Amino acid sequence: MAHRSASELSISRWVPHGSGRPVVCCATAGGWRIRGALAVFTLTVSPGLSPTFDAYIDQQPDHIAALLPRLNWYCQDVFDFCDQAADLSAILLVTDGGAANNMGSFGWIIGTLSGTRLASGSGPVFGFDPRSYRAETYGCRAGMTFVQLAFQYCRRPMKGTLSVSFDNQGLLKKQKAFQKFALAKYSAALHSEWDAIIAVYHLMQHFPQLPELNHVYGHQDLDIDYADLPLDAQMNTQADALATMELDEFSTLLHSVPFDPESRVMLSIDGTTVTRRLETTMRTKASLPGLITYYQERLHWDERTFHAVDWETFGSVYPKMNKRRNFITKFCFFNLPTGNRLHCRNPSYDDRCPTCHQPNEKDDHILQCPSPARRAWRSDLIQTILKPFDSFLDPVLMTYSVKAYFASSKMNP
Repeated sequence: MAHRSASELSISRWVPHGSGRPVVCCATAGGWRIRGALAVFTLTVSPGLSPTFDAYIDQQPDHIAALLPRLNWYCQDVFDFCDQAADLSAILLVTDGGAANNMGSFGWIIGTLSGTRLASGSGPVFGFDPRSYRAETYGCRAGMTFVQLAFQYCRRPMKGTLSVSFDNQGLLKKQKAFQKFALAKYSAALHSEWDAIIAVYHLMQHFPQLPELNHVYGHQDLDIDYADLPLDAQMNTQADALATMELDEFSTLLHSVPFDPESRVMLSIDGTTVTRRLETTMRTKASLPGLITYYQERLHWDERTFHAVDWETFGSVYPKMNKRRNFITKFCFFNLPTGNRLHCRNPSYDDRCPTCHQPNEKDDHILQCPSPARRAWRSDLIQTILKPFDSFLDPVLMTYSVKAYFASSKMNP
C-alpha cells in the first residue's frame, strides 16, 4: 500500500508499458492510495517494512503468524482499518471457537460500535485433541494480535480501550484473576492450556490501556432473530460461523504447538505438545509400556486388543464408580463368589443361589436373579448404569437393551 502526493510523481514513470491493468484509487488527505498493491514509484521505507500486510504477517515468528492464516476485509485495506479504528474505544472485537473430532478452530470479527464490520479472520487450533476452551482462547489471541500488527504495520499509535467479547466464562475469570492477583499467573503454570491463556495476558499488556473483557452468551440466534440481537451477539454469531467454516473446510491435525517465548515453558512428548492434564499424561506415558505387558499376560490380550479399548472413556467413568468398583472388577475378572465358582473350588459349598435356590449359580444369575431380596440392590445398580446413557445417540435403545439383560429376556430384532 502506498501514500504519495500527486505533485511528487513523474508521469513518465507511472505510464504502464504493456502490462498495465485498471486499479481503484482512493483519495486521502495527502494525495491518493491504490488498494491491494504498491505503486511502482520508489518509497522511502524504513528497514524491515514489508511490501504488503500479508507479507508482514508471514515474517512474524511462527507462534504469531499461525494465528492469522485467513483474513477477510470489509473495509478497503489495513490503512483504512487503522483510520476507522484510530480510537480503540470505538471498535469491538468478538471471538468464538469450537472443537470436534480431535481438531479445533476459531473465528473473530472486528467492527465499529455503530455496526460497521471492518475485518475478520479464522484459523486452526494447535495442540493434541484441543477442546472448546483452547479454541476460544485462540480466537481471543488472534483478534488482539491482528489489531496490534495492523497498527505496527501502518506505523500508527494505538489509543483508547479495546472491548473484547467472547462466550467463555472460564477464560474471563482466569484473565480477571491474573489482573487482580500478582502471583495468579505463575500459580497457573501447570493448569490446562497454560500456553494459550498466558499469551492472552501478555497480549493485553501491549495495548495502551488494558482491553475490557466481556462475556456474551453464544448461539442466541437459535432463539432470537439475527436482526433483533444486540451487536455483540450478532458478531458472536458471525464469529461462530467463521469458526465452523474453518473446521469444515480447513480442519487439520496440528499436534505440535509453535513455542511462544513468553510462556517460558512447554512440554512435548514424542513431537506432541501436551497442553492439559500434564501430570496424568506424564504418568501414563511412563507407565503405559508396563501396563500393556501386564494386560497381555494377565488377560491374554494382544496389543491390538489393548488399543481397541476406549481408555479415555474408561478412565473418566471408573473413578466415579467408588461404590461399585470392587464388584465391577471382580465381575470382569470372573472372581465373584458365585455358587458355581465356590462349589468348583470346594465341593462342600452348595452351588445353588442363596436367595432363589436356583442350581448352578453363575455371574449372570447374580444380576438376573428374580428374588425380591435382591430387588432393591438390582434397582440401584440399574439406575447407576442407565444414568450416563442420556448422552448417547440412541439412549432409548441402550436403556432397553440393559433392562432386557437384567430381566433375562430376549430383544426383538
